[in-house]
Parts: sequence; structure tokens; C-alpha cells
Amino acid sequence: MEIFGEVEGSNYRAVIGGGVMLKLKWVWVAVLVVLLGGAGALASGSNDYRSGATILSLNRPKGGTISYSSDTVDWYKVYVPESGVFVVFMDGYQEKDIDLYLYNAAGDLLAQDISVSEDGVVYGRVAGGWYYIKIKAAFSSYGSIDYDIGALFVDHSTGYLRSTESVNFHSLYMSASRVYWIFLVDTAGFFDPDLFLAYGDEVLASSRSTGNIDVIKWYPSFSGTYIVAAGSAQGSGHYYILVGSKTR
Repeated sequence: MEIFGEVEGSNYRAVIGGGVMLKLKWVWVAVLVVLLGGAGALASGSNDYRSGATILSLNRPKGGTISYSSDTVDWYKVYVPESGVFVVFMDGYQEKDIDLYLYNAAGDLLAQDISVSEDGVVYGRVAGGWYYIKIKAAFSSYGSIDYDIGALFVDHSTGYLRSTESVNFHSLYMSASRVYWIFLVDTAGFFDPDLFLAYGDEVLASSRSTGNIDVIKWYPSFSGTYIVAAGSAQGSGHYYILVGSKTR
């Protein structure tokens, strides 16, 4: 088994025993773009422009707030050290529409998720370099929305599933003081892996998207080593597991 260390790291909500909430929020209408190139504390309004973008560390999601009336845009930038698979996601909490945009260092728009939702994701294979992320308030009412923003990266595949119904298992230590986002990405046609989270013999959550990306958001009720499984619903191919977490 591969061991993932604890990393710093829609609208379906199901309460799993003990008050643990699984939150599978993304309706996978996000734009997928295969990305071939591109080159401190946050105060309200300080990152309203690209030139003042807040630095975001890979695999370390962080929180932000935007407001339609006073702070409609937040900018972030993140450095990717080499080519690999890249996932950028936003996770909003007040059920108001916000949009997600991804740009390269030259300012070219690479991908966007402008679905009518407080959540969004863009993903693909990227080259190393700086990338910029814009979060924009798309709702037209007063008030604000809190969100988490994360940029996850892996430079090699996590595993390979050889045929339909084959399953691989990976260990992931999770702390009860943190919230986790677990993504499963594949880039092959006619290949559909699904994502599962288990503890011992109990399956806690699953994501069975027929697209190229699955996600489980999990609030562990206790600290321990959990099992992340990838199982092929169709075909064979390489897959990528990306994990981000932050303090609750």
C-alpha cells in the first residue's frame, strides 16, 4: 500500500453516523481543459487585482470571503514545480453562485467553472510555472460568501487499474481536527474509475462520477489511518489521487 502522509492540505449532503458529514457537492459540468503550458495574511480587498494575488501553497487549501456589494473578486497565485496533474477547486458555504477561473503566467484563460453553484473545479495536465486563480461573486444579492480554495498537484500516477472491477487500496492518515478533500482523476478515454473511502471493513463514502474526476469531502470523527480505494467501473488505465486538507 502507498502511504499518504497528512498533507495540508454538490449538492448532495448525507450525514454519516456520529455526525460526520460527507459533502459531495460538485455537479461535474466544469470545463476540462488539457493545459499544455504557461509559465501573507489576507485582508478584505487586498487581493482584488491580479497584481496583489495571494500566494496559495500546493495541497494546502485556505479560506476566503467575497461579497457582491464590496469585494467581488479574489485573486490567488500558485507555483507548480514541474509537469503533472493539477486540480483547482473552490468550496462555498452560503449557497450563493461564485465562479472559478484559471490563468497561466501570461494571463491567458486556461479553464473556468461558471456553473450556477457555490462550488467549482477545473483540472488537467500542466507544465511547471506560476498559475493564477480568480474567484468571482456571480450572485447579485447583498451579503457575503465564505469559501475554501485549494490547488492540488501530483507529478506521477498513483496507480494503474488493469481491468473492469479491479481495485487498488491506499492508506491515508486523517486527523479529527481537519477537513479533507480527496480527488480521483483519470485522463484516459473509455476508463471510469470510482473513488471510495473506508475505515477497516466499513465503506464510509463513495464517488461514482462517470466523468474524469471524482471527489469525497470528509470530516473525520476520529484520527487514524483510513483506506482510499480506486476501483474500475469500466476499462483500464492510470489514475491520480490528490489530497488536500485544512484545519476546521
